[in-house]
Amino acid sequence: MFIDRVDAGVLLAKKLLKFRGKSAAVLGIPNGGVIVAKTISDKLNLKLGVVVTKKLSAPGQPELAIGAIGPEGVLILDKDVVNELGVEGDYLEREVKKKTDKVVQRLIKFGVKDRKFAKKTIILVDDGIATGSTCEVAVKYLRKKKVGRLILAVPVAPEDTVQRLSKLVDEMVVLYKPHSFSAVGQFYKEFDQVTDEEVERILKNKRTKD
Repeated sequence: MFIDRVDAGVLLAKKLLKFRGKSAAVLGIPNGGVIVAKTISDKLNLKLGVVVTKKLSAPGQPELAIGAIGPEGVLILDKDVVNELGVEGDYLEREVKKKTDKVVQRLIKFGVKDRKFAKKTIILVDDGIATGSTCEVAVKYLRKKKVGRLILAVPVAPEDTVQRLSKLVDEMVVLYKPHSFSAVGQFYKEFDQVTDEEVERILKNKRTKD
């Protein structure tokens, strides 16, 4: 169990020491992933950024993901879940539009500009993975940007999700792969909600230092 997101970041950084001071960037998935990513970027002396994603929710079940949306309209859908729930096209269209608007709003709020990732080494970070939809859409977006080497680093993720996502990246670093998994927060002693304002402050301070 991790003490908090900073503790998880410190432990992950130890597994990523080969990237210290290299031409690489650490990108966190907001909001919680940014705390972990900042810790890694500080420890390894790397630039920090974000990949903004939003989960697409099932009708009447906001916690159940049926897919995810990322920057520039990059989209993934869990077709099995969509078909199993009988999600109608009209609902899906509205949900995609709503979450796309939220991604755009947060990109503006966080001061994210169109960055050139081509051929760069990217370490993509979250505070944990459950279904993996938001990480998967972030990976798809970064592949679209033609990054060089892509590393996915997370403190905790279930084994089946790790097996699926590891095929999409060049390297995957996971500290703990539990067999019993219900939620990311169960593996932290402290798992407070991270606000948009905190993410804004972290990114602004990091830009000033860089």
